[in-house]
Amino acid sequence: MRTRIVIIIVLMITLIGCIDKKKQSKTPLKTENKKEENYTTKIVLHPSSPKDCGMNFKTFFIRFSSDSTFQISRIKFPLKMEYYDVYSSDSTSPIEEYIKVENYRFFDLSIDGEAEDRETNRFTSEIEKKKEDTYIYYQLGIDNGISVKFQFKQINDCWLLESIKDDSV
Repeated sequence: MRTRIVIIIVLMITLIGCIDKKKQSKTPLKTENKKEENYTTKIVLHPSSPKDCGMNFKTFFIRFSSDSTFQISRIKFPLKMEYYDVYSSDSTSPIEEYIKVENYRFFDLSIDGEAEDRETNRFTSEIEKKKEDTYIYYQLGIDNGISVKFQFKQINDCWLLESIKDDSV
């Protein structure tokens, strides 16, 4: 009897989750075209983008780090990502990709404070202010070669993740 109740509850949660996703997908996305070095990009702005702008970077980053819905609304898509293919014969040249909104995965940066105490993949994290409107969030490995830079820029009073550069080896 308990097993049936658990199965019914799990099915209800799954169905409710599907219904919510259908509602979210019906919300139109705002788009604007932008040319960058002979590469036309379409910047997709999530419908909630205009809300919650005007916050300082620290407040923004705390929310961005842990709230997946807020995070996806604060990314400049397509998201520029650079990394090195260490298994390639030409591992000296970075690979540049542009991640579309539908291929984006949530980065849970809220757990990065615990990364120093792990047994593997240990890293420290720090934030550096480059300009008044630009911050870099670093993940720097401890004896393991991790080196990732998340660049944030303030555009129209909203902080956006502009690019990710993974220099890990």
